[in-house]
Amino acid sequence: MQVERLSWSELVPHIGIEEVNDELDKRTTRIFDDLRQVASVCNEDGTLIVRLKARKNEFILARDQYLRTVLHLAAGIGHTRLLKCLVHAGAPINVRDGIGQTALTISLHKNNDAASVFLIGSGACVQEYYYENTVSPLAIAKLHKNDDIVEFLEKRIGDEKRVLDHVSKFFPKKISGSPVDMNVDHVNHKENFSRALNINIGDQKNTVTVIGCANACPDIYGCHTPGTGDFHNRGYLNETVARIGGQGGFWHVVENVMKRPTVNPTSFKQKFKDNNYNNNEEALYDYEDGLSIAMIKEFEKSSFFPSKSDLASCLLKTGNHNNVLLSKFKEWQESSKGDAIFNYQVNLVNDLIPLS
Repeated sequence: MQVERLSWSELVPHIGIEEVNDELDKRTTRIFDDLRQVASVCNEDGTLIVRLKARKNEFILARDQYLRTVLHLAAGIGHTRLLKCLVHAGAPINVRDGIGQTALTISLHKNNDAASVFLIGSGACVQEYYYENTVSPLAIAKLHKNDDIVEFLEKRIGDEKRVLDHVSKFFPKKISGSPVDMNVDHVNHKENFSRALNINIGDQKNTVTVIGCANACPDIYGCHTPGTGDFHNRGYLNETVARIGGQGGFWHVVENVMKRPTVNPTSFKQKFKDNNYNNNEEALYDYEDGLSIAMIKEFEKSSFFPSKSDLASCLLKTGNHNNVLLSKFKEWQESSKGDAIFNYQVNLVNDLIPLS
């Protein structure tokens, strides 16, 4: 892939490919450094704004691999003057990066009150619904115990609500207060209900990749939404499940029955070396499947398993066997609670398997 010849719109959908990430970072950094240089030689804000407007077509589409714009970068390093002049030069103010942050939320995280007040006054979105994948501006201000900014934000939120409520009286269709930047095409999260069923857990880079794919091909990838977490958290969860399962013979089953010599207590401690992570997780899945099947077989052999007439009656009434099977299964579990080994295995299946 000749990434040097590709446009921003051609590069962004391919975020996650190393050479694409590097090219996006290189271009965005170069543009931002140039803008900082321009700001350093312009003593008057008016002159700086004019020069930035002349370069608007250059910086307006710039995104690094985390989908940060030059406005995000200015907020990140606390360059308030450049941030203000970029907004006056036409930089979109409500663009969200790969994890849903805007220039406003970054400024609030940095305790940059001057930049935060300017952005709020310039139309930065302060409503909580706009920050569904990250912390809202008001929550950040409260976290930092910045009473002045909290008061300012609460007043702005209240003012916007009163305006929307008043204007909505004159229109039959409810008016949305969602801000729109013409240069950014976000996937409509609220209308795509299937996104709630496919939450992709990942770090910042994975989150950007998910959003990039969803934006580029919403018909195919629009059902995926990013979630908080990362690869390491999953590894630690696997280790925890293995430690608890070990008391019930997990290591014996994996090493002697499943014949997986590479999966052992050491491989879980060194979970991110020598492909241990994949081997460990695959072994856990197979072990959990075995436990589940064994539990079902034990239930089937018990006196609690529904008879053929019970199954037929349930099927006739409901169209499936679920009700009678689940109710009898619950009775079977309750009746065996006096058995410590049974309780341990059932708790392992019920509590840990859904997590891992």
